[in-house]
Amino acid sequence: PVISLYNWLPEIEICLLAEIEQEEAFQPIKELRNIIIVSCFGIVILAIIFGLILARKITIPIYELQKGAERIAKGEFGLKLDIKTDDEIEQLANEFNLMSSKLEKSYFALKQESKKRIEELTRNKAKNEAILTSIGEGLVAVNKEGNILFINKDFCL
Repeated sequence: PVISLYNWLPEIEICLLAEIEQEEAFQPIKELRNIIIVSCFGIVILAIIFGLILARKITIPIYELQKGAERIAKGEFGLKLDIKTDDEIEQLANEFNLMSSKLEKSYFALKQESKKRIEELTRNKAKNEAILTSIGEGLVAVNKEGNILFINKDFCL
């Protein structure tokens, strides 16, 4: 098949006729179509690769934060994460590190206070037992529910 075009020129009484093979006429269009298809395919591949890289850039630091939280939950107070992303995730990691440091300080302060309190209670218990034991009369100490808390030796005689 061919594509043809004619034009009648009345001034010189002549007809101009032009013909071209349809395949030859549409060849530039087909080449442009192929270029567009390959370009679109390339752009899609690049978008997928870029998306995967971006997703990893986001998910890996978040995964590290999650693992850090698990470690703190298991008692690893004062844990420091080294996450450098130059974005909000790095800011979150810095706040996480600050929180972890404060948690470690609070934990050890509470542990020291608890130790002091236990020592104080132990001293008070020993003192109270010494007082109750030294009373020359029989003595039984009970709580509100009626449970026996202490019996001195004179009570048993």
